[in-house]
Amino acid sequence: MHLHCLSEHHYVTEPSGFMRVKSGKIAALLWTTPMPAIVRHILVKDKDLAQNLKDQIAGGADFAKLAKLHSVCTSARKGGELGEVKKGQLVGPIDRAVFKGPEHTVQGPIKSSFGFHVVQVKFRF
Repeated sequence: MHLHCLSEHHYVTEPSGFMRVKSGKIAALLWTTPMPAIVRHILVKDKDLAQNLKDQIAGGADFAKLAKLHSVCTSARKGGELGEVKKGQLVGPIDRAVFKGPEHTVQGPIKSSFGFHVVQVKFRF
């Protein structure tokens, strides 16, 4: 646990990721660690294929079916589902897309050292 004093406010950061704030008669509990996201993706080796898959999804194609057919990631068998991920858990370009990009929107193609990704953040907590 860490104690921070800032003017009249006292902040205690707990290992759970919560921060307790005390100010006079007011006390609050704040979440201080980055919130996870639920993500799915399709990984392919070719940028044009990634763009084509993104376009198909925009046209109504089923993301999970396309992931099963085309993705070279082991998540393909689960329809591209990566499940719950935390900030810093994914490679840089994908991590940035997941935690800075929009929710519910198909993003890509995003280049990483593994290939080209089509990514969708289903939601962030």
